[in-house]
Amino acid sequence: MVGKHYLEVSMDNLRYYDEELADKLVETPSILLPLFEAAVKRSAKKILHPNLPHDEAEEKTPNCQVTLTSSENVTPLRDLNASAISKLIRISGIIIGASTLSAKATHIHLMCKSCRHVKVVPVKGGFSGIQFPRVCDGAAVGGMEKDCGLDPYMIIHDKCKFVDQQTLKLQESPDMIPVGELPRHAVMSCDRFLTNIVSPGTRVTIMGIYDVFQSRGDVFFFFPFHWFSFTRFQC
Repeated sequence: MVGKHYLEVSMDNLRYYDEELADKLVETPSILLPLFEAAVKRSAKKILHPNLPHDEAEEKTPNCQVTLTSSENVTPLRDLNASAISKLIRISGIIIGASTLSAKATHIHLMCKSCRHVKVVPVKGGFSGIQFPRVCDGAAVGGMEKDCGLDPYMIIHDKCKFVDQQTLKLQESPDMIPVGELPRHAVMSCDRFLTNIVSPGTRVTIMGIYDVFQSRGDVFFFFPFHWFSFTRFQC
């Protein structure tokens, strides 16, 4: 699609092609999905710019997002436990909240205030933050010792890379709630081409990574998802 740099991958087709690879994707999606996206970009580069030098072709080829679809069984929200953390799962429910778009950094460009050493730090997806390096790891010049002090890096904002991000809140479907129980909720983080496509009141089936993030001091919440695909059913 013009202007839409993403590729939808069917887990069913992938399992038919290579069952071991599909199983590894379910178990370690945070590791394999970036590799999938890098492979898609390499293929796109060969198709779009076969005759350009490598560096020029790399610059002109857009980053591509891989989204996943599956027909596997849906996991009820209240059945999720520690064994599902960092795994690829499929859930369903009703969207009850959607934030406005915000910018999520994917690569932070840092520069040492003392020696001007430049460092680019990648940022994981979802709700994860970034851990700034406490000391400068730039090479010493002329064999002289260097001491840039603690926390020497500053952010060069105009050289950082950002993508669109949106936070959604999902509530389990009424038919999945036991009698006398309150509905369970999940917080989801979606980015790039998965943003701004659902609104509160929409019934969806979501496929994403069940993850953890830290908030409010030392309290951990076990309901965020990195969102990779959805099937929408309008209420």
